[in-house]
Amino acid sequence: LIASMPVVNISLLIRQIEQRPDPVMPSEWGKCGSRNPNGVQLTIEGERHNEANYGEFPWMIAILERQPTPVIGLLLYIGGGSILAPNVVLTTAHKVFNRTAENLIARAGEWDRSTEREFYSQQDLDVQEIIMHPTYHITRDNIALLLLKGSYYPSPHIAPICLPDVNANFDNERCTVTGWGKRASESKDYPYILKKIDVPVVPRDTCISLYRQHRRPRFRLEPGNICAGGEKDVDSCYGDGGAPLVCPIKDQPNRYYQAGLVAWGVSCGLENLPAGYASVAYLMPWILQELNKLQVNSTYY
Repeated sequence: LIASMPVVNISLLIRQIEQRPDPVMPSEWGKCGSRNPNGVQLTIEGERHNEANYGEFPWMIAILERQPTPVIGLLLYIGGGSILAPNVVLTTAHKVFNRTAENLIARAGEWDRSTEREFYSQQDLDVQEIIMHPTYHITRDNIALLLLKGSYYPSPHIAPICLPDVNANFDNERCTVTGWGKRASESKDYPYILKKIDVPVVPRDTCISLYRQHRRPRFRLEPGNICAGGEKDVDSCYGDGGAPLVCPIKDQPNRYYQAGLVAWGVSCGLENLPAGYASVAYLMPWILQELNKLQVNSTYY
């Protein structure tokens, strides 16, 4: 099997699921951005290796790509995303650039990529259209919407994230990034269980100064980017691209806005060298414009 396909890391491969009946489901969507800190039906004792609890981050999406192999249903994990509405996913443009919509699947409700047998089933939806920012470049406007064929149905472990106001500022807040990316640059494999990392949002001027001190004297931080991290061995990493950085909503316990999307960085987990994220607040005018075109109900986000 492996000899017949392009060389890929086996830990990124995953099988397409067969939908199965779930226990009784809620009939309506709850509030956006509602985290389940103790998980849904299952809690990891001790939270080894920064592993998230099952269903803790219900907006998390795994973006998968069909592979040209003899084994039907074999998928490649290519990056993360987040649910904005039952039929719309937010991700970075660099993860879907030069890819074909009909080869992509957006999986909601994923937690452990090595098994299909979780309490509630994952939900796979084909991507109908990739809507990329018209002025996308790897260093700016790195954002895309995925319009899905069909809609996710409400479930305790699947729900949308909230979007921030265009003027939102998250400087110096501790926020959370989730994904199935590597735990460290030198790691050979990618974790199967969703990981979570708490990182500080670094003010713009501080981020520029840190990068210029790190042998990059001409470093510029393009508008539409924010920085987060810079703590030793605590970082997003390879494979986390497109994944959400979420920050707490003030005075609303366990509710979150999406502040950013994992976009770029230099290695992983280097002290005083934060990672770069596409700024959701900065890109809100474009996001809202496209959601309005799609006639998405704003109550979801």
